[in-house]
Amino acid sequence: MLLNKDLIECKILRDKVEKKARLKPHTPKEFNQLADKIHRITSDRLSATTLKRFWGYLRNESPMCSCYTLSVLSRYVGFDSWQSFTNQINAIHNNATPDILSYIKELDKRIAALEQTLNSKK
Repeated sequence: MLLNKDLIECKILRDKVEKKARLKPHTPKEFNQLADKIHRITSDRLSATTLKRFWGYLRNESPMCSCYTLSVLSRYVGFDSWQSFTNQINAIHNNATPDILSYIKELDKRIAALEQTLNSKK
């Protein structure tokens, strides 16, 4: 099974943002709080709606995300840009053993199943 690499990188980025913000946004108020935290660190503004879209909170939205959004989020977690973030992820991936890659694929399947369950409850 081929994995969508961008999807995996976006999940990793979401996880890093949540850890840095100490917030797993699930409500409109939490997405507003996250937008404020990102603005304070990066001086760039992402709307709560953009963040909701990136987190899959909005139904029937395109899974696509702008480079600007990805770069702002990457800078929020300490990288210079989306490109530098993905370069590090790719370097880690390229040095990973088959066991680690298998584990990552299994985790990705579990995350997808959990997201599907959560989305069906909205």
